Amino acid sequence: MNKIKVEICGTTYPLSVEGDPEYYENLAKELNAKMTEIMQGNERISVTCAAVLCALETMDESSRTSTGADNLRSQLKGYLEDARNAQLTAENAARELRELRAQLEKSQQECDRLRREVGYMKGQED
Repeated sequence: MNKIKVEICGTTYPLSVEGDPEYYENLAKELNAKMTEIMQGNERISVTCAAVLCALETMDESSRTSTGADNLRSQLKGYLEDARNAQLTAENAARELRELRAQLEKSQQECDRLRREVGYMKGQED
């Protein structure tokens, strides 16, 4: 745990944080800027009211982000299903191609056999 102090709207808050202290210091600066902006827009708004408004805004952003992430996961799931279906189609086509090549090889061998037989028969007629 790292111990840091951040200042928000003139009040210092001691925090114990895990991870990079600079990350939390930057969050505190961003929160301070938002709250200051809200309070400058209306001088009758208290620090508490500004904090509540910031919290609501942050929750709205979080909710929208979560909804967006859910939509992206759903789209990704669809894309993965499409990719799986395309892979199955490709595998089936490759299997069919191998079968057709084997049939072609047999047909070519049969054709060669018949040519030899026809050639043999022509040789007997002479």
